[in-house]
Amino acid sequence: MLSLNSGLRDFSNTSSKALWFARSGLSPVFRTVATETPITVKAQGGLTPDLAWMDPVTAVCAAFPRFVVVITGPGYFGDAVVYLGIASGSIRELHQQLIEATSPDAGLVERYFEGARYMPHLTLGQTAMGLTPSQLEEMGREATGFLKPFPTFEVTSVRIYREVNNRHEPFRDVPLV
Repeated sequence: MLSLNSGLRDFSNTSSKALWFARSGLSPVFRTVATETPITVKAQGGLTPDLAWMDPVTAVCAAFPRFVVVITGPGYFGDAVVYLGIASGSIRELHQQLIEATSPDAGLVERYFEGARYMPHLTLGQTAMGLTPSQLEEMGREATGFLKPFPTFEVTSVRIYREVNNRHEPFRDVPLV
């Protein structure tokens, strides 16, 4: 998995609004924002264990300029996930270039909601983490009040994760230009 590296950690660590929201008990997922920036720009499809994709991904990042993302407010994937939307034309362009660099087959692109189905977002909570649909709905409503004004962040690098014991762990940061 490849995610954006930006000032989002700083927002989570220093904003009293974000800290209060994280401590509210509603979102065990949101607490992870304080240590990692979970805005996925490329899912695991095509990222093979042999790391043959590493040089092409590094080349894409080395040629891609830093850019700004804007948090746009809460949204939902059905009643199972609440997220904060991310606005940026550059994130979609980077996503497309990373798909081309890693060459996942069409089935993987479909499975991981990539390409035209890609939706940049920051997950706040999900039922898979033990939350109920009503808690997710409440979390979405409260996020607007607690996190507004929604910030903007400069994206400076892409963080590459590797899967270890069914968990994604940071592996390498690749700077953008």
